[in-house]
Amino acid sequence: MKRRVAVALGLLLAALPLSAAVPKILLVARDLEEKPLPGLRFAYASLESKKTTPAGATELVLPPEHQEGRQIKIQLLSSAKKSDDWFLVNPQINIPSGSAPAELVLMRRGVFRKLADAARDATGQSLNTRELNTEDRKRVLVETAARYGLSAEQLNTALSSFAETQDPKDRGIAAYLEGQYPVAEDLLQGAADKKEGDLVETLRYLAASQFEQAKYQAATATCRKGLALNSENQTLLNLLGNSLSQLSEFAEAAVVFRRELAISERLGPDHPDVTSSLGNLAQVLHRTKRFVEAEPLMRRALAIDEKAFGPDHPDTAVDLNNLARLLQAMNRFSEAEPLMRRHLEIFLTITRRTGHEYPLQRAAFDNYTLLLSRMGKSIAEIWDALESLTPTPNDAELEAAIVDVVPLSKD
Repeated sequence: MKRRVAVALGLLLAALPLSAAVPKILLVARDLEEKPLPGLRFAYASLESKKTTPAGATELVLPPEHQEGRQIKIQLLSSAKKSDDWFLVNPQINIPSGSAPAELVLMRRGVFRKLADAARDATGQSLNTRELNTEDRKRVLVETAARYGLSAEQLNTALSSFAETQDPKDRGIAAYLEGQYPVAEDLLQGAADKKEGDLVETLRYLAASQFEQAKYQAATATCRKGLALNSENQTLLNLLGNSLSQLSEFAEAAVVFRRELAISERLGPDHPDVTSSLGNLAQVLHRTKRFVEAEPLMRRALAIDEKAFGPDHPDTAVDLNNLARLLQAMNRFSEAEPLMRRHLEIFLTITRRTGHEYPLQRAAFDNYTLLLSRMGKSIAEIWDALESLTPTPNDAELEAAIVDVVPLSKD
């Protein structure tokens, strides 16, 4: 693909000679799949280009004092179809030398919103996982962006570029992704008050921003407004159920999660999306000590994820932990231990493979060590059990795990 682009650029350079008297640069616009983007116009310092050709190329005149190597910020001029707008992933470019082109990568706003949705759902408002810290959330966002073709560096520039808009909703989404939840709430509340565009989407992000600030009453009210417009929106149902759970309104939370489960099951009883609904409902039943009702739901979620993703997937690990903690609450320690051990080993394997500690690994160590302690294991026995994990933890990980739960004595 790049070779074809280079050949096309050679022909374009011949067709678009650059004058020595008037400094110009050749801009080439493409999407993340390297497809040329015709019909776009760009600007810099009040100087505007003509529309890009079918090959995505156009010239842009520069101020006379601008020299090669200087960094400038290109502006994309707005199109007529606002809902289908593109935005620049890399608005900052260096003026190329000679006749070399400057490549501009663009992305549709609608696609970036889908990326944002995926990242929001990946970090989750679910009771299935502990709250992630800022670094963990950033890592999830980077991993999600990679599935959409964005590198970590491109993600940073894309976030800033996406936020440079008059649309308060998009600015609010960008603030949400950057963890600036109060800013996101203010922007999204303003967008919701105007009732422009996709109001349900705006309310989803507004509720999520409120949830992240522990404003559960406000999140509940926002979810209800959104569900009045779309009663089957699963993200809003998920947020509403979890907000109600945080408010200890477990009876209504269970009703909401049953609605969410019924909607997700339309995809099929063994569809991977069903497991989130199963887990949410099972966690509410667990917290209200309805263990017998919760157990088959958790086992079903585990079976679905094992079949869909395999035995060593992070989602499978979360299911293992949920079931193990339920069995532990029922004093069925011998059944819980191998599940919790396997849960921890999955995270250890991911950490060793990636070189980065998996976000839930510390909690997994704590849960497993605490279970062993409640089973009456001595410190030496706990140490031996942790040391026999596959892959084997290092001494620092072993000591940290035991110190977190029981007094450490290596004498």
